[in-house]
Amino acid sequence: MVAAMTTTPSVTFVGVDVSKDFLDVVVLPSTSAERFANDEDGVRLLAIRLEGLPIQAIAMEATGGYQRLAHATLVAAGWSVAVVMMAAAVAESPMSPGTATARPPAAVIVSITSL
Repeated sequence: MVAAMTTTPSVTFVGVDVSKDFLDVVVLPSTSAERFANDEDGVRLLAIRLEGLPIQAIAMEATGGYQRLAHATLVAAGWSVAVVMMAAAVAESPMSPGTATARPPAAVIVSITSL
């Protein structure tokens, strides 16, 4: 009898770019990007989307309070969620806007999370 081969899921990092109306989410290592409404239904869908992923860290942009619902919901679901100030974070990122490797804001946030 041959034992079933098991693999350890890769560690997942999530970056969330927050605006008044939307949450733009990038998940590493897959680099998938999705947009969710920044309201109760959208945040609920985001939490459902993240269920079952081996999440090491979630980071989201601090955006004048627009991050509060998503932050509270994801923390209540059991994830550790960091709220980052983009001005400081972008200055430290190797993928900051204005560089040859510029990425969308959620990708910059997730790149910082995975350092």
